[in-house]
Amino acid sequence: MINDWLKSDNRKSITKYDQGLGGYYSFINPSYSLYPPSREFTKNFPQNNGQSFDYWGDIDDLIMSGLNDYNSMYVNATSWNILQAEDRYSGGRTAAYELIRKLNNGSISLADDETIKVVGHSQGAAFAAGTLSVLAGSGYASRVALGMYLAPHQPGSFSHPSSVYGVQWSTESDWVASRDWRLLGLNGGSHLAMINGVSTMYTRKNYKGGRGGHSVDTYLDDLANYFRSF
Repeated sequence: MINDWLKSDNRKSITKYDQGLGGYYSFINPSYSLYPPSREFTKNFPQNNGQSFDYWGDIDDLIMSGLNDYNSMYVNATSWNILQAEDRYSGGRTAAYELIRKLNNGSISLADDETIKVVGHSQGAAFAAGTLSVLAGSGYASRVALGMYLAPHQPGSFSHPSSVYGVQWSTESDWVASRDWRLLGLNGGSHLAMINGVSTMYTRKNYKGGRGGHSVDTYLDDLANYFRSF
C-alpha cells in the first residue's frame, strides 16, 4: 500500500509568481504502511494513525526556506496500491472538500494575504492534482497559486488545472515513474510524460542511485537551484 500525504503550510511567500503574498502550502508524499490511514490534518509533520515519521527529509524544509514560510500541516491521503492515478486524483478531490470545510468553519485559517500551494511526489502527484482541481474551482480559487510535482507516477493519466501555475520535475532514468517497471506493488506501470496543464517541466536525463532519481531526496539540488533562480 502507498501512503500519500498532503501537507499544508501558512507562510509568507516570495515566489516569482506570487511576489509578496502569503501562502497556504501543501505537500503530498507516499510511504509504506501496513495499516489503513486516518485522514486528520496534523501540524508540522506527517502522521499515519497517530504515528509521526519522516518522509521528505530536507525537501520540505528547503521549500519552506525558499518561500520563507515555516508553518506546516499534513493530512494522510493514502490509497491502496491496486488503484490507478485517476483513483488517487479522486482521493485528492475528496481531501480538497474537507480542506474547504475546515477553512469555512475556521479550524484552518488563512490570513488576508495568504495563498494555497500544493506539492506532490510520486503517486502523491495525482492526489495533489485532484486537490488543486477542486480548490481552483472553489470560492478559494483566487488564493490558489501553485502546484509542484516531483517524480510524478503515471503523469500522463491526470491533469493539472491550467488556471494554476504548475511545475513538474521528472527523470528519464527513474525506474518507478518513467520506465514502466512494475515494481514495489505499483500497479499500471508509468511512462515519462508531461502532466497536462502544467506550465513548466524540468527533465533530468540520468541520476545514479535513488531508484534512478525517483526518491524525493534526489531533487534537493534541483529545488535549491530553482529557488536560487528567483
